Amino acid sequence: MDKTRSYRRYLVESAAIVISILIAFSIDASWDQWQEGREEQQILRSLHAELLSNQMRLAEQTRFHEDVRLAIRLLLTEAASPTPTLSVDSLDALIGKASWFNPGSTFEMSAYDAVVLGGSLTVIDNRSLRQRITAWSREVARVTRTEAQDYDTFSNVWMPFLRDNAYLPQIHNAITVQPGSGDENYIGDENYIPDVPLTRHATRHTELLHDRRFQNVLLHRLWVQGDILHEYEELTPNLSSLVELLASAIRD
Repeated sequence: MDKTRSYRRYLVESAAIVISILIAFSIDASWDQWQEGREEQQILRSLHAELLSNQMRLAEQTRFHEDVRLAIRLLLTEAASPTPTLSVDSLDALIGKASWFNPGSTFEMSAYDAVVLGGSLTVIDNRSLRQRITAWSREVARVTRTEAQDYDTFSNVWMPFLRDNAYLPQIHNAITVQPGSGDENYIGDENYIPDVPLTRHATRHTELLHDRRFQNVLLHRLWVQGDILHEYEELTPNLSSLVELLASAIRD
């Protein structure tokens, strides 16, 4: 009897130990799963916020390049006109607007780099979402390469021609509004380089319009703006769909 009771007690104690271990493992697994889920949500939220910001930046840059493109088109239209239709000031303002350029990439990638380069991408459970997130950097890289043409053309083609053939202080003083900002956002002394004193008599830039070299430079700039806007147009729906995917994966 004593041996039977001892054996039963041993079985009960062993079962209790096994059950305790299983419960501990289950708690640990649940905790780890909860931690991973929490980390995944934090990652998704940071990427979602960054992409929302990039959506706004993309819309702003689209308006910017559309305004620059419009100014260039108006200059080419004026160049094709047999008689001038623009005043001296209006012509200078258009040349000034056509002189704006995008100094760098439109897109912020800090959160993306922290997730992908930091090795946290595997935390995201949805495989298709991981693939879309990974593809985002390639899409941005393609657009960024196209955007780089804007500064290259400005510095290597546009400005060398204007320095040799135009009066830059006069054009500079004609710049009052940043492209894409609208008339309400006046570029004044506090936000931009103030007007500079004209060191000699005012110059009429009408002659530039009939210079074939100027028309060629304008067309070169127009091509670049068209390339950039085409890339933006291609990227916009992809960015929107990725934002929607992230939003649907984020739990309230």
